[in-house]
Amino acid sequence: MGKLVIESLLRLLVVLVAVFLIRTVLPDDKFWLILTIAAILAGVVLPAYTDYKKFYAQNREIIENSICSKCRHFDESAVLCTKYESHPKPGYIPCGGKEFETS
Repeated sequence: MGKLVIESLLRLLVVLVAVFLIRTVLPDDKFWLILTIAAILAGVVLPAYTDYKKFYAQNREIIENSICSKCRHFDESAVLCTKYESHPKPGYIPCGGKEFETS
């Protein structure tokens, strides 16, 4: 999930720099706000949303159906066991079920 946030921030930086450069070249200032909003939606929000959907689809089984998802040490946003700092995978539970604690 951290990769998704970093990539989105980098895309936002690139889009804002590009819009600023385009704005300095254009003689008319009427459409710069619309251009900025459209560029942010198309260049930042849409890719971030599709990346999040892919991340959730890849980890759906772990988030919804594993013993880890019900443990208090499980961080759903990163799909991480915070006690062992390890990522659960299908067929792999970091603690082996021995350190399972409900919240």
